[in-house]
Amino acid sequence: MKKGNNIMKMLKLIGVLAVITSLVACGRKAEAGTPDSWESFMENNYSISYPGDWGVDQSGQMGTSFILLSPLSSGEDRFTENVNLIIQDLTGRNLDLDGYVELSEGQIKTVATDGNIIESTRMTTETLDYHKLIYAGQQSAFNLKFVQYYWLVQDQAYVLTFTCEEDQFDDYQATGEKILNSFNLTVGNKAQAGAEAQTEAGALDNWASLTEDDYSISYPEDWELDQSGQAGTSLILFSPLSSGEDQFKENVNLLIQDLTGNNLDLDGYVELSESQIKAVTTDGNIIESTRMTTETSEFHKVIYAMEQGVQNLKFEQYVWVLEDKAYVLTFTCEEDQFDDYQALGEQILNSFSVNKG
Repeated sequence: MKKGNNIMKMLKLIGVLAVITSLVACGRKAEAGTPDSWESFMENNYSISYPGDWGVDQSGQMGTSFILLSPLSSGEDRFTENVNLIIQDLTGRNLDLDGYVELSEGQIKTVATDGNIIESTRMTTETLDYHKLIYAGQQSAFNLKFVQYYWLVQDQAYVLTFTCEEDQFDDYQATGEKILNSFNLTVGNKAQAGAEAQTEAGALDNWASLTEDDYSISYPEDWELDQSGQAGTSLILFSPLSSGEDQFKENVNLLIQDLTGNNLDLDGYVELSESQIKAVTTDGNIIESTRMTTETSEFHKVIYAMEQGVQNLKFEQYVWVLEDKAYVLTFTCEEDQFDDYQALGEQILNSFSVNKG
């Protein structure tokens, strides 16, 4: 019984982090700037990227390894959206990822006022599993919403949490998840991306970047870049084949369409695109359709599945409409491989940036 109590006390740290971040917000001044440029820092066992106008607190308060703090949006803003990391030693606790998640979910329901778990999903990669949790709850005077990633590696739990006021969540979710997906866990001197799939060819230690006049994107160095313009694309990024039997290359492609004179905004473009998916494809099924809002732009995320030829495929697509142009960025994967590649695909998608002006 004593052992169980110790674990529960240890996990209570996760539930109270929003309190300390709200107190920090009261002392921070509003900062100018938007997250057009990103910065990174690296420690012995992890690295992470974040918007250049976010603050970094590595003082260790409340047991955190760091807290990343957004700038306040106005003089009336009293809460700083943030991302924090807790690393917990589980030596002798006999806890696996399932057990840790179960205890954490129990804490959310019992410790947080009106704690409500919205999503609980196991994310599977070829080298390292993690768990994604989205939940809401009231803490002090704030109604908050959280996105949390859990990893258990070598008797240590890594808990990475994005915290936001609930009524601001749609505005900050894309930026928050981009930060979470940039987190890279290094274990035993072998880089392992906790939030990305890895091919059998080896760990994706290195990433390359491409910058054009109107956009930039990053991708794993072992992916092939094709800018030949086939099928009207601006680029196609191809994954390496995982084996001799593998006949499909997972890929990300970008289409840029001139909408001059078409009088189409983002809503209209998405509506037409979804109609096409349903009308043109075999067994086209839209799984998710979500508007994503950041501090600098708005885009739409669509996840859908369909049959093409002999292959059952699943797609994750981001759509921007800016200055009479549509930017359509699509990750394509075999449906039965989607869980293995989704985190990596999303990391590529989230690295994309439209260069305005």
